[in-house]
Amino acid sequence: MRKRGRPPIHSRAMTNQERQQRKTQKQQRDWTDAVSALSELGGIIEKIDMLNLSDDVTNRLAEIQNEIRNSTYGFRAIALHKSISAPKETESWTVVP
Repeated sequence: MRKRGRPPIHSRAMTNQERQQRKTQKQQRDWTDAVSALSELGGIIEKIDMLNLSDDVTNRLAEIQNEIRNSTYGFRAIALHKSISAPKETESWTVVP
């Protein structure tokens, strides 16, 4: 038969205050990561803007791709750029005469 009522509190259980602290710490880490990703995105965009057509573009693009792969926030920066630049599904585009 199943016991009813509140389960026993374990010694490792978190209090609400500890949960709130962890939540705020996670939000701060996420904010710092997002700012770092945005900064890295700016660097990537700057390198893409500086591509000179007289140079060997394929080698420069390969360098930029490798930098994105090897960087800490490279793929997150690209995802951030896509989420910012893509129109939202709820947005409607109407032509105004």
